[in-house]
Amino acid sequence: MLVNKGAFLKYLVFVLFFTLNILQAKDIVFGMYAKSFYSSEKESNLTLKIWVKELSSLTGLNLKSALYRDEEKLYKDYLSGKVQFASFSAGIYLNHKKELLARSQKLYTIRINENNKFMEYYFIKNKKRKLDFIKKEDIKIYFKQNEKMAKMWLDYFMLKEYKQEYKQVFTSEYELKKQSEVVYKVFFGEKNYGVIPRTIYETLSEINPQIKKNIEVFARSKPIFLTSLGLISKEVSKKDTNRIIHFSTDEEHEKSRQEAFSISAATSVVLLEEEEILPYEKMYNEYKILKSKVK
Repeated sequence: MLVNKGAFLKYLVFVLFFTLNILQAKDIVFGMYAKSFYSSEKESNLTLKIWVKELSSLTGLNLKSALYRDEEKLYKDYLSGKVQFASFSAGIYLNHKKELLARSQKLYTIRINENNKFMEYYFIKNKKRKLDFIKKEDIKIYFKQNEKMAKMWLDYFMLKEYKQEYKQVFTSEYELKKQSEVVYKVFFGEKNYGVIPRTIYETLSEINPQIKKNIEVFARSKPIFLTSLGLISKEVSKKDTNRIIHFSTDEEHEKSRQEAFSISAATSVVLLEEEEILPYEKMYNEYKILKSKVK
């Protein structure tokens, strides 16, 4: 049986074109841990959906969102290819660093009320209070909801300076919806302590100068903390990756980002280099050693 070469070539081109269209139409999934930095899962879910929808419109790509309550499940789905953009806590990244980097082409973070990529924490107390962590009495510590980083840094600080976990020192621990509530709990409570981002404290102090008259910043962290750490899978083509990054970071599309992030504390998306995370990694490893020595 003779085969018409011209017809065969046309058929081959059609098949290749059809196959490429199918591949290009594959969903690119943005996965995020629900309690990374938002006040509630509802807020996280809505922010992610709005931003992904906006990106889909701008890029013309098939982008989907997926909110995860289980961070380990997000990690596994990222490795298996079910998720192409994944936003983790920095702790999960360090626990699975080798496997995650082997699958990733770029790193990014989402800024939260910060001009810089990294956050700095303040450990604050009422000036009327004389600091004495040896004497056992009723003292309270306040954090904003889902501020795992703040808790981890305070634990690191207490272990390093006082050889005690913070939960051994403070008799009561509370999580509040807003950072400002943490500040005012310390402002009005002589036995209250709190941990908040530096920028929040400075902003509130400008609005109300009485804050610095009544509150003392007892300890400062280094500016090495990330609200979240995102990874972009190598599965995503460089062309599509660059399009998504352009619309996520370029000043030209700042208005679109502001609209998408308007219901949350998120402000922008920025790329990261692996080396930039090393100071946090050093501190984290030191923290694990200190933690292991506590009986």
